Amino acid sequence: MVYRHAQLLEYVATFGPAIYPLIAVAIFFEGEAVIYGVMFLVFQGVLSAYISIPVIIGSVVATDFISYQIGKHGHKFFPRLAKFYGGLTSPMDDRLHSLSLAVYMISKFTYGFHRAVLIRSGMIHIPFRKLLKINLITSAVWISVITLASYASWQSLQFVGKSLHYVELFLLGGIIVVLLLSHIVSHFTKMKLLGTPKGK
Repeated sequence: MVYRHAQLLEYVATFGPAIYPLIAVAIFFEGEAVIYGVMFLVFQGVLSAYISIPVIIGSVVATDFISYQIGKHGHKFFPRLAKFYGGLTSPMDDRLHSLSLAVYMISKFTYGFHRAVLIRSGMIHIPFRKLLKINLITSAVWISVITLASYASWQSLQFVGKSLHYVELFLLGGIIVVLLLSHIVSHFTKMKLLGTPKGK
């Protein structure tokens, strides 16, 4: 039986160095899946670890900083939207003011929610310097966990055998699993961060 060559890897390789700015932009819109995919390709030898890892870290920090600044200054440009958004997110203000590492860590692993937490942190003027240390720790843990998941998937590919050319299958399957797990975590943690009363 003849297996086709890994076309995705060839396609990525055609971008050359231009792939790294694209990665930085993509992380702004979708963190988990992009980081997982990039690290998988790093382990596969398609992308450079020496470039990819700094790009990932820099993009994650920049994305979080932008989210915070949107919250801090957004009301000047969109007052009605800011008021509406504040009404939705204000129940978690006490938790955010505590600057608890656990709260921000939970939000980091809650799909699509960490950005909302950072925007709200900016809205209620939590000191960014104090928040920065916590955010760097949570980002490091988050990136590490995704990287370990990517490495485990890549190692599984080694057991199957590179000659089978199942690279795309393992990459796609891993991304789906990461997103699915993120949504499951989100389901069980969002309401706790928002302070939903028990019984609802």
